[in-house]
Amino acid sequence: MIHTTANTGIILVESNESMQTAIARADQAMYQGKQQGRNQVVFA
Repeated sequence: MIHTTANTGIILVESNESMQTAIARADQAMYQGKQQGRNQVVFA
């Protein structure tokens, strides 16, 4: 048996936001989920 975990950062991209900034925000949300534990989805 193989056990897996996942953390996901989900954002809404603003119309005037660069892709680089949007990805950075999603990345930050993902790491926030990792700090909270396993199997987290964080909306930012």
